[in-house]
Amino acid sequence: MTEWASVFLAVMAVSLAIMAAVQIGLIVVGIRVAKQVTAATTQLHQELRPLIQKAHAIADDAARATTLATLQVERVDQFLASTASRLDTTMGLIQSAASGPIGQGAAAISAVKAVVGVLRDWKSRRRRANYHDEDDALFVG
Repeated sequence: MTEWASVFLAVMAVSLAIMAAVQIGLIVVGIRVAKQVTAATTQLHQELRPLIQKAHAIADDAARATTLATLQVERVDQFLASTASRLDTTMGLIQSAASGPIGQGAAAISAVKAVVGVLRDWKSRRRRANYHDEDDALFVG
């Protein structure tokens, strides 16, 4: 049996050596793959860095444009508010002037026009009455 034990022991030693060689091979391959992944990651970072910087610049420009647009909208709003206020004040002044002396002058002019209209109407009626009297005298009937 000792001979068989020596054979089994030799087989176990050879299989142990093969397993150790396979494990060393896997470790070497794993180290190479890790280096390749590290190199690919570094290259990817180098290629993406300009894109990320451009995206940040675009975002900064968009934020700046938004701020400027907000300021312009606020300026326009203030301008329109002040214009509306001035327009209201001007319309109030015009209305008070129209109802004041100008309005009274317009009322006086309207009164004079009405008097002149009544006088014209009265004269035209008198002429028509005289015209009908003359026509009646000429009428043979």
